[in-house]
Amino acid sequence: MAQRIATELPSVSFRLVEGYARHLMEWLHGGELDAIVTYGPGANIHCQTFELLIEEMLLVGSSHSDLAARSPISFATVAGCPLVLPSRPHGLRAIADEAAAKAGITLNVRLEADTYSVLKEFAVSGSGFTILPAWSVEREKREGLVSTASLAKPRLTRQLVLASPLGSIETRATQAVLTILKEEIGTLIETGRWQAAPMEDLRRFMSDGSKSRPTNSKPPVERAYGGTNQPGNAASASRRQHPSSSWMQDRNGKPVSPRSGAMEQIRLLVR
Repeated sequence: MAQRIATELPSVSFRLVEGYARHLMEWLHGGELDAIVTYGPGANIHCQTFELLIEEMLLVGSSHSDLAARSPISFATVAGCPLVLPSRPHGLRAIADEAAAKAGITLNVRLEADTYSVLKEFAVSGSGFTILPAWSVEREKREGLVSTASLAKPRLTRQLVLASPLGSIETRATQAVLTILKEEIGTLIETGRWQAAPMEDLRRFMSDGSKSRPTNSKPPVERAYGGTNQPGNAASASRRQHPSSSWMQDRNGKPVSPRSGAMEQIRLLVR
């Protein structure tokens, strides 16, 4: 994605950062971010959302744990597993805690770590089990480093959505970047490199051959101006009024007027 942005949108300044879902929301509503990729469902988020995908969560252990032979595993069985999970309020931990409540069990969390790499290291070494999205352990599975099992009763999944502030109108630069994001995610799913199911908004986008962009025109770009638009200090930020363009559309494909004084620097945060 970053390579495409650098090649196709050379005048766009793009920043990609990771953070907790709660912090991302605060920064989004504070005007510091243009868009975030975060956990759904979209109906639970007080934002304008574009539903991306839903993917399965797996129990992950060492190659000697032989989890695959027992798949699927009832979530109640997880109570007997020493777990390494993210700390609260990490989104993955929230999913695991909710499933435990539904199954009527208490999770045996031996260690907390907030990065996928550490979680996987513990699983590979046999020091514990973890729960991760299927895509995050594809390489380890191919190399025979881990064994995984689907979970049932309840089945664990996570939703990812693209969120932006309510009532916001995307600049041309923002629309161009988010179009690339959607295209790249759609390609990963279609080619099987991301084992996930597209949700309604992304399915509609993937089926639209025009991808909401004129096929014979060069993608519009804008040069980045100023820095982060800090909450409560909007007047001091460098700003620019965007020229009107028929290429700019709302989510229903209707032309809209560009947002006055919107920052041209694209700030997309992902969890």
